[in-house]
Amino acid sequence: MIIFINDPKEFELATILRTLYYSTKFQNIKIYVKGSFRDIDVIRYSRVPLKDYTFVIKKEPERFPKNTYVIDPHANKDISEIKNIECLIIDFSDEYKENFEKVKSLGLPFLHYEAVAVLYELFIKKLKQEIQELNNKIDKISIYLAKKLLEFVDQEFIDMKKIQYILQHIYPEKKILVQVDRQILKKDLEKILIEYFVTFYNKNMERIAESKIIQINNLIKIPVLVGKNLEIRDFFIDKSRRRVYITKDFWIEESKEISLPSWF
Repeated sequence: MIIFINDPKEFELATILRTLYYSTKFQNIKIYVKGSFRDIDVIRYSRVPLKDYTFVIKKEPERFPKNTYVIDPHANKDISEIKNIECLIIDFSDEYKENFEKVKSLGLPFLHYEAVAVLYELFIKKLKQEIQELNNKIDKISIYLAKKLLEFVDQEFIDMKKIQYILQHIYPEKKILVQVDRQILKKDLEKILIEYFVTFYNKNMERIAESKIIQINNLIKIPVLVGKNLEIRDFFIDKSRRRVYITKDFWIEESKEISLPSWF
């Protein structure tokens, strides 16, 4: 998707970029900005890492695709009615308002806040609707597993031997052995279903539990031993934002170490 922001002030641009960055990490979108503004102020206000800010293209797109819409708080059409958006224009000068179909969200009086509302509908609310209620709890085990699942964010499905290694290290002090013996892959046009067969052994090599890891597209169900009880923990891998959700409202994401220049 293309996002084109025309003639914004520093704070307006920073507000929009902050929303875009923390909802998409600038993945699968191209951001064009035309106008005069101070980069250093935009970076400070937006809190977008300098490394990622360099992906912002400072010019108008060479062409506007067929499904282009311009945000207008007074529009008749709601963003939720639009099924296919290739380009979204946020125009502070009204230069493009009459050239494309207008859309709105909440109808807020300030354009940059209305843009944030539209972006929320497109990138945040839609994702939350995709994530079903996750059967999980926020504890050391789930946080450890979520961090490790980030290793698979670029892969279609998790590696059997790697997940065995990850599960094995949940229980270093209990000396529990975990074996992932085999996997079954079922794939069609709508989903990927993978079952990994898991066996738990105690320190005497005695079998104490059997279960399955189940992956259905980006939803992964992982069995863990808590005391003597076997629990199934649900995780959702959001590949576009490079996050792993433990609950619908709590996630682990990749952190980036950025070295700022001396003048910043």
